Amino acid sequence: MEIKKELLEKMFNFHGHKCWASTLGFRAGLIALRGLGAQRIGSRGLYAIVETGYFHGAVCFLDGLQYATGCTVGKAGLIWKPRGKLAFTLVDPKRENK
Repeated sequence: MEIKKELLEKMFNFHGHKCWASTLGFRAGLIALRGLGAQRIGSRGLYAIVETGYFHGAVCFLDGLQYATGCTVGKAGLIWKPRGKLAFTLVDPKRENK
């Protein structure tokens, strides 16, 4: 999957620095959107259950995922479970069994 440089730069600006983990979260979020056949939704549509830890890379991953999907804690679209891994489930409640 090719990511446009301008979009990646915007994500880095959102995150605050360039790093591997935010890039991974961003890419994973885009792949999940594609798999669901969904688009980034800025307010209550999709939600993500994220299973990361509290270490630096985990939070960077989370930022990349938030930027890609539009799911944020502030919009009640992101549930963060500290499990010590880089994993998430992206849910589109409008789609049944997909």
